[in-house]
Amino acid sequence: MPKLISHALLYRNQKPLIGTSHTMNPIYRTRWQCLYCSSFATIGENDHFRIKEKISNYSDADLICILTAIPCLNPECRKLSLHLKIEDKTPIPARSPLSPMSRSNGSNEQTFEIEQPKMNYSWQLLPLSKAKIFPSYIPLTIRQDYEEAYHIKDLSPKASATLARRCLQTIIRDFWSIQNKRSLNDEIDSLISHPTVNADLITAFHDLRNIGNIGAHMEKNVDLIIDVEPEEAEVLIKFVESLIDLTYVERHHREQLLKKMHMISTDKKEKKESH
Repeated sequence: MPKLISHALLYRNQKPLIGTSHTMNPIYRTRWQCLYCSSFATIGENDHFRIKEKISNYSDADLICILTAIPCLNPECRKLSLHLKIEDKTPIPARSPLSPMSRSNGSNEQTFEIEQPKMNYSWQLLPLSKAKIFPSYIPLTIRQDYEEAYHIKDLSPKASATLARRCLQTIIRDFWSIQNKRSLNDEIDSLISHPTVNADLITAFHDLRNIGNIGAHMEKNVDLIIDVEPEEAEVLIKFVESLIDLTYVERHHREQLLKKMHMISTDKKEKKESH
């Protein structure tokens, strides 16, 4: 495994390696977004590579290790993304019949053993997660909670959902200046009459709050266990991501646009008055 990573690290500043002992198959051209700088690029044959090796002497399973290395094509970034995947290629045996079982109606019907689905595993090595790198004008607390929610979504989806909930609460308190409310539920309801918040957003806020509450608050029935799946936690994180874009990022872009427009207007006015 270290050999795989050491070879992949060479891709950052060098051309593709030729003649190594590994199988190196270029991936088809595809649209790709850098997780560091968020820039898009069309990745071709000479831009990224996939190294595949079979993991031998591991039980009776036929496992394939796939390491994908992608250096960002943006000259201002050029950071390396690494993704590791383990695929189970063990052939699925034909269904084998079990011994006949007696039914309650007295009939003997032949049953078949059900093959359990094979497991594939995937890890983002560099960067540590799929979290976007937001600019510094986003409050630090929001950025930290958002990034941590992404980091732990597979290890602890319930805790990840709780962090997404906290991101929402911080955004409401900071961006919309909602203060002195008893709970997040009250804070969300106070936005109902706000001109920039529509009914769909209010519903989404409450949905996130309800899911995040699974990890934030214990159920009255201690025997009741409600889990949050990693893919469900990622949906919440993606919503927080879009909410950050909708609020802070859009406001910043608007402010920058207004400043440029004012500079243009001032420049034109000065030129006009100088004649």
